[in-house]
Amino acid sequence: GFVEAVADEDLRRIQRKQVSDSKGRIQGALREVPIWEAAGSTGVGRFGWASQHPSLLSFSADAYRNEMGITSPLAPNDNTFLGDPVDDGVGDPENKGKEFGSNVELFASFMRALAAPPRLLPEDKKERDEVEEGLKVFRSTGWPTCQVPELVTADEGAMPNGKTFRVPKALANKKFHPYGDYLLHDIGTGPTILREGMPSESRGKIRTAALWGLGTRLLNNEPLLHDGSARTLEDAILKHKKTAAEEVEEFRRLSERDRTRMLKFLRSL
Repeated sequence: GFVEAVADEDLRRIQRKQVSDSKGRIQGALREVPIWEAAGSTGVGRFGWASQHPSLLSFSADAYRNEMGITSPLAPNDNTFLGDPVDDGVGDPENKGKEFGSNVELFASFMRALAAPPRLLPEDKKERDEVEEGLKVFRSTGWPTCQVPELVTADEGAMPNGKTFRVPKALANKKFHPYGDYLLHDIGTGPTILREGMPSESRGKIRTAALWGLGTRLLNNEPLLHDGSARTLEDAILKHKKTAAEEVEEFRRLSERDRTRMLKFLRSL
């Protein structure tokens, strides 16, 4: 819900700042994509690996169709198989509601209500001090250019998503720490084929993986990067190439002490 409540202009500002701060080396791609529940309107994409949706309702409808094969008024047609329509024998749209589809709307409301991932800070003061030192090292290496530490949600009553959603008090004027920019970058790990609806200049680009919740993923031994190709935090960092190549070299040049502290900081997120 916090991510959805960030104003489009704030993400545009982050993109402009990246270009300015890196003297053009880093230029995150920002996608203006259709808002399914607001016909004819577009917004800044932020959900999905291709930033293909600006709203959680659109994202929910897309997931219902693509992941579960359930159509709704926002995604009324079944997917195709090798270009041929798929007929599952059930009339479309399958998930009907008062407006866009009851289950789709409930799922979007559930996602809006999810809390931000908690920090995994050590209780020992010495360890906590090392985490804070690791934050300083992280900042010095240039990673925050894309892993933006802090965002702020819009004012209460703001109407994003083509004025179909009103930002409630619970989500308004909140600082949160995703460590991500929700823009697309070519770091050498993205798909070489274009996803549906993506412009040609987006080939090979993937949305920045926000780092909040990283510590929990590591504790659960979950694979990292969008394709699950990295098994360790160090491996995920070193796999970055192209626009992130300089940041990787900064990481390589760190002393063992600074590298250890930076990794401790990342594991605390």
